[in-house]
Amino acid sequence: MPRTERETVSRPAGNRLLATLPDDAFALLEPDLRQLTLPQGVVCYGAGDPIDQVYFPHTGMISQLITTGDGDMVETSSTGREGAVGVQCGLGPRLSFTRTTVQIPGKFSVISAPRFEYAVGRSPALRDLILRYTETLWAEAQQNAACNAIHDGSSRLCRWLLQCADRTGSEQLLLT
Repeated sequence: MPRTERETVSRPAGNRLLATLPDDAFALLEPDLRQLTLPQGVVCYGAGDPIDQVYFPHTGMISQLITTGDGDMVETSSTGREGAVGVQCGLGPRLSFTRTTVQIPGKFSVISAPRFEYAVGRSPALRDLILRYTETLWAEAQQNAACNAIHDGSSRLCRWLLQCADRTGSEQLLLT
């Protein structure tokens, strides 16, 4: 049954990026969004892998990791309820630059890359969201680089813990 203009679309609670979408843009995603609970350690995609799904965390957190020449992994960014991982595939097929892994278990909305790209192609609001969100991530990466260069280890750990709490919406962090 088609929706009327006055009807609002039921949204999964928790993800701020999904919450900012106008109803008509969210309606393009809604039929294909799946709700999943993912445990810690699930690899969403490896470095160089095609981005095949977009993940919108509600209560968990995803880390983007770079592998060094020595085989060590370094977290370069993390994403929680404020955002999503893989949105760039809305602009066409993309490869992941990082190993993208569930760091904190939780609930996530997930949509396949082709369905997300289809929706983005029909919604200027979704396309604009990708561009603005990518700019925000770039600014955050620059701030993190500056902080990592000038602050000591305990200050960086405090920032990371506070960031995790904000991104998951919980003061209890399930980490090993």
